[in-house]
Amino acid sequence: MYKNALLLLCVALLMSACSPTSPIIRSNSNASVDINQYKTFGFFEQLDTDHRYESLLSQYLKEATRAEMTQRGFVFSKEGPDLLINFSNVLTDKQEMYNHPRSQVGYYNYRGRIYHDTWIGYEPYIDNYQHGILTIDIVDRQYNKTIWQGVAEARINKQDQSNLQITTLKIVSAIFKQFPMAAELGN
Repeated sequence: MYKNALLLLCVALLMSACSPTSPIIRSNSNASVDINQYKTFGFFEQLDTDHRYESLLSQYLKEATRAEMTQRGFVFSKEGPDLLINFSNVLTDKQEMYNHPRSQVGYYNYRGRIYHDTWIGYEPYIDNYQHGILTIDIVDRQYNKTIWQGVAEARINKQDQSNLQITTLKIVSAIFKQFPMAAELGN
């Protein structure tokens, strides 16, 4: 009985280690561009996260990104900024199947004696979830070329969706940790 409980605990820990709890962050930048030459930033008029109106997600992304850019010494400008920022997101329904160990205890009679035995088997478990990818593009407005791109990829749970503003703030902050210019202390 103790062996079965230990086996189930090990499998549960292994499965929880396999499922990412924090986003995977990647970034790319144009190595031929000196980011220090830019002073101002703004947002594209029509963001990829919007359709006919400004979504809540876009509002939260703008707020979090504005804070990150300001901490790095950039100034927000609506009129002719050096840099324009765009966001895109993709949300996909996914499914994974696991085999959970299952033990059965049985009793049987053989030649007048009762015996006890444990069988270990597997029971399928299907995990339905949503997978999200958020991309932040920073574009040189004059040349209309991307100079930096940050991407976060993660499993999205119901708590993340119900706390969209907080989730967005955390993800944008994680993405900007890979920005080529560090945040200034004291901002």
